[in-house]
Amino acid sequence: MPEIAGVILAGGQSRRMGRDKATLAWGGATLAEHLVARLGPRCAPIIVVAAPGQLLSLPGARTVEDPIAHQGPLRGLATGLAAAHPAEWVFACAVDMPGISTTLIDHLARHISGAHDIVAAHDGVSAQPLAALYRTTLAPMMEAALADGQRSPRQFLAGARTVEVPVPGLEPQLRNLNTPEEYHAARSEEAPRD
Repeated sequence: MPEIAGVILAGGQSRRMGRDKATLAWGGATLAEHLVARLGPRCAPIIVVAAPGQLLSLPGARTVEDPIAHQGPLRGLATGLAAAHPAEWVFACAVDMPGISTTLIDHLARHISGAHDIVAAHDGVSAQPLAALYRTTLAPMMEAALADGQRSPRQFLAGARTVEVPVPGLEPQLRNLNTPEEYHAARSEEAPRD
């Protein structure tokens, strides 16, 4: 399998959660630390994309700041892909997806080919841009899309050479935690797998 860098988007505004999701407790660590540990066995380097002024210091990862605040996940992806160069591929996820595992990454990586620039997990409803493999060469295209006012990663996926990969049995790994209720329910449903 090819070498793959990791990109964790941690710079969202967390409006529905009401606090920085990256610093929420999870399995004796923070969510950000947990995701770095989850990606570590498969991805190198690991890049954590933070908002301007967001203070994150994570062993095992390099933190980079978005150059412009609050432009959404497409901005974070562009920043992360650029920072991961010269790696050819990155696996990108959000910091609020604690179930992500190397099993999912390897499942997607088996679909890498010269015919695609994005390999996105499909949960049975839609492609998931924040559980996907991206060629780092897409960073300039993302910057151009942002300059044109585009903010939607799903819209970017639709306009790129994307393959959508069903992930049977792995769909729970795609769950993200947007609200305090979702966070507390996830903590009570299962012990975090480290």
